[in-house]
Amino acid sequence: MITVPTATKTIIQRSRYLSEALSKNLINYSSLARYIKPELETMLGKKISNASVLMAIQRISKDFKPKYSSENIFSNPPSLIIHSNLFLLTYSGNKTNLTKNEDDFILLTNGINETTLVATAKLKRQIEENIKNELIKRHVDNLAAVTIELPKQAIDNSSVYYFFLKSLAWEGINIVQIFTTTEELTLIVNEKDLKTTLGIIQSLFNKLGE
Repeated sequence: MITVPTATKTIIQRSRYLSEALSKNLINYSSLARYIKPELETMLGKKISNASVLMAIQRISKDFKPKYSSENIFSNPPSLIIHSNLFLLTYSGNKTNLTKNEDDFILLTNGINETTLVATAKLKRQIEENIKNELIKRHVDNLAAVTIELPKQAIDNSSVYYFFLKSLAWEGINIVQIFTTTEELTLIVNEKDLKTTLGIIQSLFNKLGE
């Protein structure tokens, strides 16, 4: 039979926001108890007291310890490279026979049945002509790219992408597309969100910059 502490831990673990807030002691236990109590009662199939939920949270809180910190892999704030006035196309097939100049910005990823491409707006006509026989599944204009340069050890850290993405999600930033390489994480956002996106990313490294 499932116990209150076990059910409480299951609910908190399922939410990365609750897990992180609890691990950093950023959440009031009483408020958390009231928040999860209805779901706990549904899971357990019976009424339970606020006191029992609060006791369960206090008991399991030691199990939630932060497993990741920016200091684990970043000794200094990362370099950020910005590109604006971009567009995105997702089209059927894997055609990628594109020509570009050295200063042109193009990123693409091939899936099994489709390709997603992000490029500077001045290349739109050339690219559309190149893939004119393909089915266009998605077309988005007015985009910007923020490329974060990652240290070599980032590839061995399972939480490095989450470190950036959870903060942007919390602030309601829509990430249109993500491109990654071994030492680069490129986030494609709407141009209207570029300034906010940069501010959020830079704020993650305030302590490192001191």
